[in-house]
Amino acid sequence: MLGDLFSSSKGPGLLGLLLGLFVLAGFCGLGFAVFNGRLNGDIASRKEKELNQDAQKILLLKDQIVRSEGRMAGRKKRKEDARKLGVTKRGIDLRKIRLAEITSEVDGENGKITALKEEKKVYLQHYRKVAADRMVGSVFTKLTTSDGKIYYNVEITKVSGLEMSFKHKNGVGNVKLAVLEDALQDTLQFSVEAAEEIQDKIDDDEKVIAGMAALVGKYNRNLGDRRSHVDNIRRTQLKIDRNDLQKVKNKKDASNLKAGAKAEWAVFAAAKAAGQTGGSRADDRAKEMERRADAKFRANRGLVAENSTLREEVRDYERKIAKIDRDNEALKEDMKQLRIEHDKKAKEVGGKPTTEAGK
Repeated sequence: MLGDLFSSSKGPGLLGLLLGLFVLAGFCGLGFAVFNGRLNGDIASRKEKELNQDAQKILLLKDQIVRSEGRMAGRKKRKEDARKLGVTKRGIDLRKIRLAEITSEVDGENGKITALKEEKKVYLQHYRKVAADRMVGSVFTKLTTSDGKIYYNVEITKVSGLEMSFKHKNGVGNVKLAVLEDALQDTLQFSVEAAEEIQDKIDDDEKVIAGMAALVGKYNRNLGDRRSHVDNIRRTQLKIDRNDLQKVKNKKDASNLKAGAKAEWAVFAAAKAAGQTGGSRADDRAKEMERRADAKFRANRGLVAENSTLREEVRDYERKIAKIDRDNEALKEDMKQLRIEHDKKAKEVGGKPTTEAGK
């Protein structure tokens, strides 16, 4: 059979076979070329695509690395800031402790200074009082004040924290310590601030006394009102008593009139039964007596109503008196407190307490 392929009598012959193989080889080569081109193109495309994807991944990874490095740097910075903040806070806490210690020390020193000032103030007050007492009885040939007044043959009679009283050639005098000669002011240790403080206390005490006087005035007015209410109660009670007596009299008179009317009605009935004409006068007398008796009863009802009103007036006066008594008790307590305050201020300025003030 193989030989037939090469024979032109039974088959295509050798030339035809070769030609056929050549054509077949051409078609195969052409198909392979086409397939290989497409295959190579697809691979190249896929490669390019993969490369692009890889490039994007690389960019993303680089971006992530940059962000991670930024976060790491931020964490490091925050950590460093936190460390610095901790150091700062510890420093602040230490400074607060030291500040508290210094403040306590300053307060202690201020307390000492205040105590020393108060001690000095008390000492000066005592000294001024002693100096003022020693000055009493002193005699001066001449006393000159800064406002130009001159006194001769002066004998000091009283010295307070504000002024000096004395006898002199022409009578008696009184001057403020503020106008004395420097030597006398120095002897008395006169101080403008101390004098102003005393004057303020005196002014305050005058207000206390004025307030006490106002309370006393109100207290006395209340007493006047109370006496008036008591008198009104007495007068009203007298009216009630008179009305009660009048009621008893009216009731007795009405009973007598009723009894008289009953007797006249009996006379009238007897006369009428006897056919006498004089019975009509008994009838008139009986009616008049009953009318008068009814008038007495009406008068008593009026007196009862009037007494009810009068008793309510008495209760009203009693309520007013009770209120006045409560108010005056409160006023007495207020006056007591003002007297205590007045005595305290009088003692502070070297005066005499007046505990009877306001009574």
